[in-house]
Formats: sequence, structure tokens, C-alpha cells
Amino acid sequence: MAYLTKLLVRASCVIPLLLLGCGRAERGDTSSTQRLDASTVAQTNATAVEAPPWFSDEREIDLTGDAKPDTARLEAVGPSVDSLQIVFTIRSGGNTVYRNSWNSAYALSAISEEGSRAIPHPDSALRGQLRAFLGKLKIEPLDRKELQQSWLHKTDDCSEDPRDCIALQLLNDSTKRAGFTTGRSLVPLFDTAAVYGIVADMLVHPAPVVSYSYGSESKARIAWSSAKHRFFTLWECC
Repeated sequence: MAYLTKLLVRASCVIPLLLLGCGRAERGDTSSTQRLDASTVAQTNATAVEAPPWFSDEREIDLTGDAKPDTARLEAVGPSVDSLQIVFTIRSGGNTVYRNSWNSAYALSAISEEGSRAIPHPDSALRGQLRAFLGKLKIEPLDRKELQQSWLHKTDDCSEDPRDCIALQLLNDSTKRAGFTTGRSLVPLFDTAAVYGIVADMLVHPAPVVSYSYGSESKARIAWSSAKHRFFTLWECC
């Protein structure tokens, strides 16, 4: 009986120690696993951030009329040639002052003659189109006459009076800040005084007009506003 009592006493001392040891090992293993998971996530995130664009090109050129070079950049990002997002940006003074984007399917439709035939080598065809884009930017003086004629105050079209296009952009900007997605549903609630102010500044400080074509058949003309420190689209169609 005394021997059995001694065994029970020893067991009561040993078992807690074993349990403590196991607990520490388990916590140590969990910590190691967490560090490994965190390292894997960090590497995955770093890989995603550092992934190069499918295509990129830059051109240094004065587009704001201040005799200083701006940066026109074209970039295509995405997993494959048929699912790319093509982004055209202009940077001036370290800031992005203009942005427009379209998808590669729209760009490829121009190459395939409005989709009437298959493109044998879509990758090389699209790269050729994108490489030529920045070189085709057309720069010309501002047409003062089209900003001085009578204005009918519309905001649902960018293919006629440039002031309609400026008004639409201002309206879209204000409705987005208010939480809406577009300003077209609020026509004709826009600030005519703001439009006249931007136009007056363009007439006093005329900057060059930049024209370009993109996608299948779309064309746009944009001009710099020194008052707002941004580009405004004057015309865009089709």
C-alpha cells in the first residue's frame, strides 16, 4: 500500500510537467506556422505589386504649354491579350492630371476590321498598335472661335460644343463626390458660372489641344486648364 501511494505521488508530479512541456511545444509550433504564413502572404503581396504590366510606353513632351516636359504614359495591365485594361495618363508636376482607359477587346476590334475576321497574332498586333499610340498624339492650337459662340447649355453630349463636355465633366465630378456614379441623370443641374470661368481661363492662358484616337474608332480632344490644374475633354465621340 505504501508503494502504491509513492507511485501515485510521483505520477501527480510528472503528469503536469509533461502537459506543460506539450503545451509549450504546441505554442511554439503555432508561432512558427504563423510566421511562415505571414511570410508567405508578404511574398505573395510583393509579387502582386511588382508584377510588370503587359505593355508600357512613355513619352516626354510639353502638353500643358508651360515649356516644361510632361509625361504621357500608356500602359496595359492584365493576364492575357483579350482581357487587358489599357490606361492612358498624363503627369505634370509630379501629379496625374489626366486619365482615360479602355479594354483590349475594343482595341483589337479596330485591328480585325470591325470584328469581321480573326487576328492571326493578336499579341503582336496589339503591341504594334500600342507602340504607335504616343507617337500619334496630335498637338494643335486652341480654336478660340468654338469657345466664343453662343452656348445652348447641354450636359448630355461631348460631340458638339466643348462647353457641354466641360459641363458634363464638372457634373460627373460633383455627383461622384456626393456618392452618385454619374451626372447624366441630373441634367441640366450644373454650374454654368464654373464652365464660363474655365473657358475664360483657357482663352486668357491658351494651352495646346491634344488629340488622340483609341480603341476601335473613338477620338478625343483635351485641353489644359491652368485654373483647375487639370485637362478637360473638349470633344469625344464614336
